[in-house]
Amino acid sequence: MKRKVLHRLLAVLLGLVVAFASIEIVLRLTLPPVDLRDLSGKRAGTHPMADWAHVDAYCAYRGIPGTYLHVGKSKTVNSDGFISTPEVSREKDRDTIRIVFLGGSSTAGTVPILPDEKTWPALVAKKLDEALPKKRVDFINGALAGYNTFESYARLWARLRFYQPDLVVVYHGWNDMGYFRNPARTAWRHVPASGGWSFLRPAIRSRIEPRWIDPYIEWSHLMCRIRRRYFSEPLMGEIGPGAGGELADDFDPRAPDVFRDNLKLMMKAQEVIGCEVHVAKQATLIVPDLAENLRSKCMVHYHGFDFDAHVRAFDAIYRLIDEVVPQDQVIDLTHLSGKNANLVDHIHLSEEGCRRVADAVAARLLKRLAP
Repeated sequence: MKRKVLHRLLAVLLGLVVAFASIEIVLRLTLPPVDLRDLSGKRAGTHPMADWAHVDAYCAYRGIPGTYLHVGKSKTVNSDGFISTPEVSREKDRDTIRIVFLGGSSTAGTVPILPDEKTWPALVAKKLDEALPKKRVDFINGALAGYNTFESYARLWARLRFYQPDLVVVYHGWNDMGYFRNPARTAWRHVPASGGWSFLRPAIRSRIEPRWIDPYIEWSHLMCRIRRRYFSEPLMGEIGPGAGGELADDFDPRAPDVFRDNLKLMMKAQEVIGCEVHVAKQATLIVPDLAENLRSKCMVHYHGFDFDAHVRAFDAIYRLIDEVVPQDQVIDLTHLSGKNANLVDHIHLSEEGCRRVADAVAARLLKRLAP
């Protein structure tokens, strides 16, 4: 009896080995290898944004509708390409208050991946809906990872204005620093010398964080694909390591002028669209006198200038918000900055940080909405 059981186990084991080897051979013959190395040692490959975004003629790219699963979490993009947003009609009745949120990955809730209902725009809408029983509050999350004020402004004018928003909340800062080293390049953002822009050009695969098991499975195409698909962050966040080489000790002083003009365009939109634009001062871990162990979480190499220069860049952005935006339309979230509990890195919010941002934004908007 024991010998029969042993033979069966060996037969099952042999079958599994044959099946694994067959799949491995097919993958090796038909698909390129998967790179598991972290930010410091990745290879170029197919642009990872093509996994979740379409090219968009107005705002560079928009989300591909669908559901994106990751280790017990799901992230959705609705049929209109808006992330973490319920289906919403362009038509709006008089008892509905509609809020549009503009920003990057911190607003989209893609780094780290946050379920739709835990993103801070969803929490704000829920709080306001509960506080205003005679009104229905809905929202559109118009943010996407990588967006700065260029893409947000384009998306507002080309797409979002047709949904008749009553309020627009802008949450930008970090992504705009992408042009602070060279503001002359802003006119060609996302556009190569050929004049076109697509996901077909090579790019760095990103956000495969290292794990102890990686060196033991990197020989296998099958195990690497399983690892990337089910045990890594989906590629919906910031992409690429940014500028290389030694970090500069300052940014180009002309760059804040570009941000000022973008803010003015945002504020001008409210006159034409008939909405009210509120601008939040983005919370960040990048503050003066930050402990050295927390500085290591701040990916300042993305922009090519050092930590202290980033502190000054945020100060410049905050000053411009105060200069351009009426004070009753400024939402100051800097009291949340520099606190490890609120931020998982230089700019991305933890679940606790999302709740605190939502509390502050909802309290400010309620003052405008409550009778």
